[in-house]
Amino acid sequence: MIERWAAHEIIFEGQTYKMSVIELTDGSVVRICPLSDEIHSTRFFNGCIRVAVRDARLHLLDRFPLTAHGK
Repeated sequence: MIERWAAHEIIFEGQTYKMSVIELTDGSVVRICPLSDEIHSTRFFNGCIRVAVRDARLHLLDRFPLTAHGK
């Protein structure tokens, strides 16, 4: 199973990735790449999200609108 989330900013393990996609494959392989095209079955969050991997799934820890970061 593959889970993909995209956002204006993704915070994962203390790193911030702008306009990116986070992908979890096989419950343990994480890949983060720039969002350059729409990807089928990808959930998009408008703003900034803080994400963790728990129980072999992506978990949304926090969600902030763009204005919360002074954008």
